[in-house]
Amino acid sequence: MMFNESITIRSEEDAWKTLERLLLEDDFHEYVEFESWPFINLNIKGDRYSSTLPANLLNKLSCIQSNLNTFYGNFVYEGDARNLKKYEKHDIELVFKVKEGSTDLKADATGLLNRLGESMTKPETQKVAGITMCVLALILSGAGVVNNYADNKKDIELQRLKLLEKAIETAPELKNSSAEIQKTFRRVISSAADADTISIGETLFDKYAINKIAEKTKNKIEWVEIEGEFRISSIRGYENYYTIEIVYEENSKVRARLPKNIVSESQEKLLIDSLINGSLVNLNFKAKKIEDGYASARVQGVG
Repeated sequence: MMFNESITIRSEEDAWKTLERLLLEDDFHEYVEFESWPFINLNIKGDRYSSTLPANLLNKLSCIQSNLNTFYGNFVYEGDARNLKKYEKHDIELVFKVKEGSTDLKADATGLLNRLGESMTKPETQKVAGITMCVLALILSGAGVVNNYADNKKDIELQRLKLLEKAIETAPELKNSSAEIQKTFRRVISSAADADTISIGETLFDKYAINKIAEKTKNKIEWVEIEGEFRISSIRGYENYYTIEIVYEENSKVRARLPKNIVSESQEKLLIDSLINGSLVNLNFKAKKIEDGYASARVQGVG
């Protein structure tokens, strides 16, 4: 696919300016691409973080990759990250480099963004694609990731937050996807609650800010409603309900309760066929969102 012009983003400032143009101009046809920016840059200082990665922190970092796979699936495969091809997973995989001294991690996200742009950009969706990539780039770089916890908001930061809000109005699909990535960054901070300082990009958090984020993250329980096509890996029957195991992403599973009074005989057959033959069945379920997946799920509809 060829375009007459392209905009190359090489810095956070470039991304803000391009996002503002995209939101102000009705007639926008340039192709947005990234070079040497953004990086996911995480620096943690403290006694336990001298060139070491505690298991809990490592787990949270892996969640960032899971978020990005889901984000890619939402925009390229209409919400199904299971359709990612092997070469796509390779292109969007983050590779963290760890420096000596404090735990200083850096991963280049340009491959992810440019692959996303190639996959979702068409002449008729050029503007939305550009907005999507700019917002994702800014979130990954740490710009505005946890502004809700900042005590010294400046006018320029408020203006940029308004730009992000307007971007989400223009591309509503960004709302949930970007929120999940931001939550994961907060969980990363929470997992290193004993650190002296943590910085994401150029945003620095001292002990007070870290503890504040950790406390809010620890106490918050979030329930989400999920609908889509899934495979069933086990079924167990009880007097009034079934317990089914739902495979929702590659090898990730959640156990869910399915009341017998909401499922018909034909729907039961769909579940059994999925178990035996690996076919997909449409499910609607509610689940508790936890750090590395879902728990306490309850199926609300089958087929």
